[in-house]
Amino acid sequence: MPQRSLAKAEADIIRRLLQFANREDLARDLTNAVVEPMGDGGMGSLRFRYGEDREQQLGKAIATAQALDRDGVVLSIALNVDASGRLFELDVWKVDFSATKQLPPASELTFS
Repeated sequence: MPQRSLAKAEADIIRRLLQFANREDLARDLTNAVVEPMGDGGMGSLRFRYGEDREQQLGKAIATAQALDRDGVVLSIALNVDASGRLFELDVWKVDFSATKQLPPASELTFS
């Protein structure tokens, strides 16, 4: 998958998740963030890339939320950091396994 910058909707959701997790310090990494869409059938998951040769390892989820896709199906959204505490991935899972129609506005996230 090609690497790219974050879309505004993606960055807004990540900022809201960081705010909920009291990890707003990681928001500084979003300005020049490079991400790579994950092969998840179009659900919208992203992996952060840092231009290093070493492989990142999943650390833990720091925030999870839910929202509705445009078609009314629930999206489960998790923000994960790597073993070093850096942003690792935005994991988006649509409960019916279909492709995400449109990421919701960050204001529509409900936290668990």
